[in-house]
Parts: sequence; structure tokens; C-alpha cells
Amino acid sequence: MREPVKCVVGLLGIMGVSASAWGAAWPQAVRFSDRDGSLTSPWVGSGESGLWCVRFDDNSTLDAAAFSNGNGRHFAMREADGSRFLTYTSSELDVTIRVTPAESGLDLQADLHPHAKTLLDFDCPARLRFNPDDLGRMVFPQDGNLGLGMALNDSFFRARPGEAYAGWHVQAFHPALYTGTLGCAIQMRDLADPPVRLQVTETGRAFLSESVQRRLAGAEAVVNRAPKPGPSDCVIVDSPNGPYLSGTSFGGKGRLWRIGACVTGERNAAISQLAVTDLARYLSESPGHRPKIACIVLPKAPERGIWSDVACRAWETALRGLARADCRMETLDSLPAIQAALASDAYELILNPYGEGFPVEARDQAETMARAVKAYVAAGGNWMEVGGFPFLQTIVPDRYYTLQVNYPPAFSDFVHLSCKSGGTVAVYGIQPRPDHEPWHAETLFVPGALACGGDPQGGYFGHRFATYVRGGETWRSPVVRIAFSRPYPDALRDYADANGLNRPLAAKIKPDLLERFKAAPLLKLSGPCRAMMAIAEQIPAPSIIHNAEYLMGGFDKQLPDHLPPNASFGTMEEMGEWFVLARKAGHLIAPYTNPTWWCDQPKGPTFVASGDAPLLRTLKGETHHEQYGPNGGWTTTLWHPAVQAANRKTVRQFTQDYPVDLLFQDQCGARSWLYDMNPASPTPYAYTEGMLAMNEEDSRRVPLGTESGWDRVANEQTMLCGMTWSIVPTRNPPAWRQALKQRFAPETWTIEPLSLRLMHDKVLLTHHDLGQFVEDPRSLVWTFALGYGMSYVAHASHWLDNPERRAWYGWLSRCQKSVVARYAGTPVRTFTHDRSPLFAARSKDPATWDDDGVILATYGTVRIIANLGNTTRTVDGHRLAPFGYWIEAPGLLATRLDGEPYIIRDNGQEWRYPER
Repeated sequence: MREPVKCVVGLLGIMGVSASAWGAAWPQAVRFSDRDGSLTSPWVGSGESGLWCVRFDDNSTLDAAAFSNGNGRHFAMREADGSRFLTYTSSELDVTIRVTPAESGLDLQADLHPHAKTLLDFDCPARLRFNPDDLGRMVFPQDGNLGLGMALNDSFFRARPGEAYAGWHVQAFHPALYTGTLGCAIQMRDLADPPVRLQVTETGRAFLSESVQRRLAGAEAVVNRAPKPGPSDCVIVDSPNGPYLSGTSFGGKGRLWRIGACVTGERNAAISQLAVTDLARYLSESPGHRPKIACIVLPKAPERGIWSDVACRAWETALRGLARADCRMETLDSLPAIQAALASDAYELILNPYGEGFPVEARDQAETMARAVKAYVAAGGNWMEVGGFPFLQTIVPDRYYTLQVNYPPAFSDFVHLSCKSGGTVAVYGIQPRPDHEPWHAETLFVPGALACGGDPQGGYFGHRFATYVRGGETWRSPVVRIAFSRPYPDALRDYADANGLNRPLAAKIKPDLLERFKAAPLLKLSGPCRAMMAIAEQIPAPSIIHNAEYLMGGFDKQLPDHLPPNASFGTMEEMGEWFVLARKAGHLIAPYTNPTWWCDQPKGPTFVASGDAPLLRTLKGETHHEQYGPNGGWTTTLWHPAVQAANRKTVRQFTQDYPVDLLFQDQCGARSWLYDMNPASPTPYAYTEGMLAMNEEDSRRVPLGTESGWDRVANEQTMLCGMTWSIVPTRNPPAWRQALKQRFAPETWTIEPLSLRLMHDKVLLTHHDLGQFVEDPRSLVWTFALGYGMSYVAHASHWLDNPERRAWYGWLSRCQKSVVARYAGTPVRTFTHDRSPLFAARSKDPATWDDDGVILATYGTVRIIANLGNTTRTVDGHRLAPFGYWIEAPGLLATRLDGEPYIIRDNGQEWRYPER
């Protein structure tokens, strides 16, 4: 393993080729090792893998560094046609990389020829190393479902101090901890075991309250990981499959308690939480109990356990509810705290909420920690396991942050470093899409991944293509450019130009319709058709009316069949009347559709008629199931004629039969790439190409909108809805949402919206169409700060019942017309995210949702100062209210200042909210 400083600087002295030999276009101070082709520069250099790395389908790997020592592997370097050819030959794989001078950098393109095994991943460049001491910032794209982009500073790549771990990861399986170290046995039944009836035992009646006994009597739950009977077992709740809730004493005074099941789904989770919480109540109230109970909740650890669907914080809350004057509850938030509690005689109960996960400092300490649990139990303590195979997997703290994202859904295949020493490095893929008919691109898009992070050797980042090259075949990779001395805005513009990411809004939507869209908030309006017709003229116009309740089978059911509408919504005739009436009232129609998967439970007519032939097949040849809440279905092969026909039918229905203003196609911008072995797919990595082809085809028929987004899809889309789940604190989020600044310490990064810099002038933007809306001052200021459009949610049947909600939507409509319409579809001129005001207020927790400092941005001619905190701040001479702002443009002033209402002054007219 090479140390980063030696890698970047030390190799400069052993290069065998001078820059002058490559011509004047060759970047100065850039070298390739004559030993294995490793790249070096004053700013970055090849790491331990050398210039490239591959992964085969058996998960074995081979990298360029392996060619430095012979052993039947050979490396050579030659110059021809103004390029440098790096050639690697071996019995496993031949690789030739052509390195060509490009403007301010190098272009790398590889030919790969595996001899026997199938090749899946090609990392080029493989991990590049840099010294964090010299890093100014790294601009890195985010998953387009979660955020807009990040600027990572040097502290992101350093070891986290003390017990402020970067996170936790599952490191290894340790079945012997439970069966050997603790001497217990387990019954391993099928994960898909059906629920069985539970029975509170005679012993259990002494432990559980009468109310809980009644609720458990006759209840059913999955019991597939029950312990085998032993002489010291105490069974509280039994089942035909073995004990559901039981304890083992190891011959001591306490017990190791556990749930004998992999706890999945809401019903199983509710039953386990009920039984465990009541047992914990009994233990905390038992005669002679110890003065404390505790729940382990580790910062940055998983929110739920492995095979335990109860959130860790839910267990913490449940135990906190048992606290009394004679029984204190504590949260154990570090490994030293757990170790101290085990060694103490003060804890009656310690609950591990991580299911099969067992927190330890390092893998080799797992047995020591398990013995400490056994000693704690023998001495009279009670250790509680809440699901799965106890102690099966260790979860170990990470000392360094790592960040990896597939492209897609990463917004862009682009990374940029700015160094304190003055240099810059940009790395990005180049895959232009020359004019072509959809489904007939000359070269198929190749997906991939980006990664960065730190470790004891320093900082790193890497770039990957995901391919599929069978043994005996040869595959040519897309070009990867490594550009030096290009400032971030220029390098990002180069990336867009090289990839053809420049389709303007004017090419996607007619000018008069575009102006109406700019002035219209997105209103997700639910309810029956007749109720929507009754209020059409009372909704501020224009509004983009977005509805998903019309779907034939209901939401996430019977897709790909969308029409006729669900009976609860109305008839086809009524839907047609609604479209006419809504347009007459000045509104725009944008129905929800989803062409990306086929649902069952039950299947729709198209699925029944087509069978399984259109379904995606994994590398193992299996179909790929998807589950969203209670609804399930299957990923399809977008190349299959039946899938294409189904989507074309939907497009025809909403362009000819019931014409819409914008067709919203869910998940087209949100999905990651998948391998697809379906015979209809031209290559196993063509899933993403199919998504692009479908978007290219449909965008020629009707303006499109989609969920979230990434740059290639955005090039065809008119509206993107999302990309803010992890940064904008909207109401009623999904359970999986986590603030990005709770995952990565806020002092290590800021928002850097490379997605907006690329596409703000080419698409219209709102938050997620189904789940994120502008419902309060906090989400309003965030919406302005990010240059987004307004959105809201309402039920047509209750529109007249709540004048306050109607007034708020009226204000959002005014904000859209006066402010958003000015900046929608304009370029980002400036953007700065500044957390220093937050850090200055040391009483604040910078990882909470309540405050994120200040954003200063300019979109087109609109300048925005946004206070993202729940405290008054003076910024640029303006005393901003909590979640207040100052927005100005020619003819416009919009403010929310301390002690004042919302005010908009637009070309001589003034509006206030609340009204005077």
C-alpha cells in the first residue's frame, strides 16, 4: 500500500517519460510510471491499484499495480499518432489504454479483452490519491433523489476525532459467538415462513401485564429464528415453531432475552415491540432491581437493526417511558459507554436495538465483547436482543467518511478538486449522444459509479464504468477526461459541452406554454373528479394540477395500465369534462403515470396478457421484485416490445384521447442502473440506455416531468420534481429520510448545487411531486434559496373547509407569479452556502433540521438572501426573520424581515401575507 504523499510527489522522480516528448499540448508535470502506468501530478496520483482496476463476475479483481512485478503479467508503453498507449497483457486480461492530450488535460479510453471470465466493473481512473492538507474543496455529485451536490472540505477526508465516528458498517459474520462463546443453539427456519399463533406461557403470565397477555393471545407472528430448548431457558411467549420471547441465564442471576424471529413488516414489528417493552417494564419494577435501564443508540449507526424493523429511536422512546424516580433510563451512545455499563452493577436491562448487529470496536474484539455480555448476565443483568440471529454480524465504527453513488442516480459523472496550492483537477466521463432515432443510438450509454473518502493513507476518489464483457470478447470504454487547471465553473461547462447536455427549455415546450408553466405552482390535488370540477374556478390560476388518484387500479397497482380511471375517481367522460373545465379556468394538466415497472396484487390486463417475458432478469436469471409500502411488482425490460407498446399506449391516451400539458412519468429520473439479462436487452448493461431512449421518444410527443433526476434524463425533461429529500426539511417525510448533515458532520461540507449549475436554465424544478410541499415558512425559504418552484397538496373535497390553507396557497401562487416566474429557466449566476452564522451560535446543534446557516444565490437577474435558521439574522444589512429572506430583481422586492409580514412589491403593486 502506498502512502499518499509519496504516491503524489515521490514518483515524480522515477518517471521515464518527459512532458516534452508528448508535445506542447501535454499537461505540464503530469507523468505515467514506466513500471505500471501509474499517473502522478503535483495534486493527485494513482493509489494502491495503479491506473485501473477491474472486477470479474466471480468478484475477483485485477488492477494495473499487479503488472509492476512481472509474474506472467507484462506492461509496456509506446507513443504513436500523438497519443501514449499503455498496454497490459496477462493470462486473465489484456488492457490497452490510449492516453490523448485534450484541452487542459488528458483523455483516457480503454480496450479490454478478458480471456475467460466475464468482466463487470472497470475503474478508470482507479482510486486517485491526494493529500487532504492541500485540498481546498472537492465538488461531488449527490444521488439525484437526495440532494443537489456537495462541496467537501479537507476535514471530510480526515479521521473523525474521538468517538465522533464517521458511521458504522457490517464487517463480518460470527455465528460462533452465539453458538460457541455463549453456548446457545438456534433453529434456522425459512425466511419466508408464514406467521404462527403465539401463546403466553404459564411462566410468561408472571412477567407480562394482563393487557399485553390479552393482546398477544391468539396473535400471529413469524417465528423463524427460535432458540433450541436448553436447561436454563425461560420461555415467556411460545409458538409451534419454538420460543418467540425467551431468556437464557447461563446459570447466573440475569438473562439474555431475545425475540426468536427475523422481525419484518409493521405487524411483526408491533408485536415484538409490545412484548419486549412489557417485559422491560416487569424487569425495571422487579424487587431489588438495579437503578438503571439503557438502550444502545449509536450516532451515525443504522436507523433500524438487521432483521428488526423497529426503529432504534423507537426502542429508546419505549424504554424512556418506563423511567421513574427509582429507575433512570440512559442512552448508551458509544462503545466505551456500552463497555462501562456491562462492567457496572447499576444496569438492570441493556437493550441492543440492532437485531443481528452486535456493536464492537473491531472484528477481533467480538469474542471479548460477547464474553462481557455473558458475564453481565451471569452477574444479574438482563441483555435484550430484538430480532434475528443474535450476535451474528458485527457492526464496526468507521473512522473515515466514505461516499459512493451510482451514476445514475448521481446527477452527473463529474468530480472537481480545487487545491490550496493552486491546482485544480476535474475527472469526468464523456459519452456524447449524436442525433439519432430513439432506441437506435450508435453507442449505448454505459452507467457507472463515483466514490470518494478518506483512510489512513489520505484522501481518495475514483471513477467506475459498469459493463459486461464475456470472456473472449473485446470492449471499448467511453472516454474519461482528467482535466488540470480548469476552474470549477469552466470544467463543469466543458463537461456539459462534451456530453451534449445543452438542450434548452425552448426545445422541449412551446414558448407560450412555458410562460404559463413558469407562473404556475404545482398542486397535487386528490379527490374524485366531480369534487375537483366543483372547485376549479376557486383555485388560483394558473396551477399545474397533478393527480394520481385516477389510476385504474389505484396507486402502485395494476401498472402499466392507467386508464380507464378508477371508479372512485369518475368515468372517462367525467375525466374529459374535468380537463376541459380545468383548462377553461386557466390551469395546466399534468397527470401522474409510471412506465417503469409492472405491479401485481393484482396484475393488470397487460401484465396478465404478456406474462413474465417482459420482466428484467438479473445476472442470476431471476426476475427483480420491487416493494413500495404495501404494493409490490416487478422491474421490466424497457427494450421488450410489450413494455414499449404499453408505454406508447399511455402516451397516446394522454396526447390524443385526453391531451395533457405535461406528462409526469414517475421514477424515470430516480432509478439506478441494473443489469438485465432479458434477451430483449441489447446488452446486460443497457437498462439505462432503455430509460434514455424511452424519454427521447416520449419528449418528442409531449413535455415530460419526472421524479428526481440526473443530467442525461434532464436533457429530455421539462420538469424535475425532487432532488431535495436529504437537504430540505419538509413535512411528513418517508421513514427512510435522513438529513445529509446528520450523516456527514456539517463542518465537513456545504451544499454546492452542480445539478442547478448544469440544468437550472434547462428544466423547471419543484420538490417531490408526491411527498414534499411548501407548507410552512421553513420550506418556503428553502424553495426560494434553491431556485425551485412552489408546490402544495390538497384534497378537493376539503378545499372549502380550511380558509387558512387556501390563503397560504394563494400566497404561494403570488410568490410563483412574482418571484419564481422571474428565475425559472434562468442560469445560476452565483451560489454560496454559508454555515458560519450557525457555527457562531455555539448553543445550536449544527446537525439538526432547524438551522442550516445562510444561502446567497443569484438566478438570472434575481438575487436571493435566505436565512435557513429558526433565529433572526442580519445578513448584508438586512435583518431577516427566522426563515426569512430578501429577494430583489428589476421591478421586484420580496421580503420577510424581522417583525414584518411577508411582502412582495412587483412593478408598483404590493401584496402582504397575512393580509392587513
